[in-house]
Amino acid sequence: MLQKFALAFKTKTIEFFAEDEEEEEDGRDPSQIDDLSSAAAAAAAAAEEEVITGQRVVVIKPDDPPRPKIDHETLVSSLFAATSSFRAAYVQLQASHSPFDVAAVSAADRAAVSHLHRLSDLKRYHRNPSPDCPLLRHAEAQVEENQSLLRAFETIANRLQSDIDAKDAEASDLRRRLDEIEASISASMDRLGRSSVSASGEDGGVRISLGLFDSAVRDARRSARKLTRALTGWMRLAGWDLDSAAESVHGGVAYAKRSHVQYAFLSYVCLGMFGGFDSESFGESDGYGGDPKSRKNRFLRRFIEHATVHPSELLMRRPECEFARYCERKFEQVVRPIVGSYEVDGTEEGLGEDSVHDMFVELASSVWMVHKLAYSFDLAVEIFRVERGAGFSAVYMENVVRSASDGGGGSGRRRVGFTVAPGFRVGGTVIQCQVYLDRQ
Repeated sequence: MLQKFALAFKTKTIEFFAEDEEEEEDGRDPSQIDDLSSAAAAAAAAAEEEVITGQRVVVIKPDDPPRPKIDHETLVSSLFAATSSFRAAYVQLQASHSPFDVAAVSAADRAAVSHLHRLSDLKRYHRNPSPDCPLLRHAEAQVEENQSLLRAFETIANRLQSDIDAKDAEASDLRRRLDEIEASISASMDRLGRSSVSASGEDGGVRISLGLFDSAVRDARRSARKLTRALTGWMRLAGWDLDSAAESVHGGVAYAKRSHVQYAFLSYVCLGMFGGFDSESFGESDGYGGDPKSRKNRFLRRFIEHATVHPSELLMRRPECEFARYCERKFEQVVRPIVGSYEVDGTEEGLGEDSVHDMFVELASSVWMVHKLAYSFDLAVEIFRVERGAGFSAVYMENVVRSASDGGGGSGRRRVGFTVAPGFRVGGTVIQCQVYLDRQ
């Protein structure tokens, strides 16, 4: 092989110098040119047979091409654009799962994988720069990054709008249900107002209704809550242990909150004030005589007379009347055990003994009017309460704790702890009693 290479190299050298000789031949004699050609041909023939030995061949390799420089600004811009595109695809992938959309999930998955491949290409380019890596110009990268951010924000906005639409639909459904409940209540109140009776005899022009009786019961309950708050404040000022006091009223009840012991005191006040309600004399030894019609007229007249006079003024004008005896008896039974044994200065808090007495008279007047009105009806009026442990019934009972967060949720699966305020049956109409549900 070396011999062949040397022969070829020699031949090319002769040809190279032959070109120079041709330029000189232009000024020579033609005979001289022929002689030179013959000599060159003879030399070439001799060179074909000549073997070159002991020669050293040096092969010169070309230099490696220069390594391209990295455009860091373009690389970083492309990196941010690819990252933003992947984030947008991932957000779309998450949004496609709820509700689940197979086509959208597949498309978002393919887009996310393609952007990951692109990030991998940028990583390889950073380690080994190559002109084959498609880098975006700085402006193009910024445009692609902003477009990816817009796609991500659009996906989030669509998801939020979907949530808003769902909430609007839920609110519309609740409004519709509220309208239905209000319409039902309005219809019930209309039926309650139509279920009225007229007193006969001398007071035949006075008309009473079940709606009036329901309003009187609600007034009595509001007055009972007002007096209960005053008595509870009095007990705190006197240093009472409210938990022990509530346990003495209704023992063994598990309260949802410690503050719910106030319902035990409200029960104590309501049941005490309505005690004896089922008798015409309201606990007095002497009853009313005469036929039923005249008795009903007498109760109605007492109701009207009491409604037209302030109870405190009535007590001052007629201290020996039936209402005054009722107040004296109930005060000794309900209020005196709390305020009679302690000296408390609660004037600044509005809990002085005079203030408590005024609240008591207001409550006594409300309960008194409920009693007189009940016995003015031709329909039978019955008072009722629920014993502890009875199952909750939405027909006959009302949970006094109405908020589910305060322990009033799931009333249908709970048991009655105690009756807070009694209920009434007027013919076929029920005015619910208020109960506290045991947490156990």
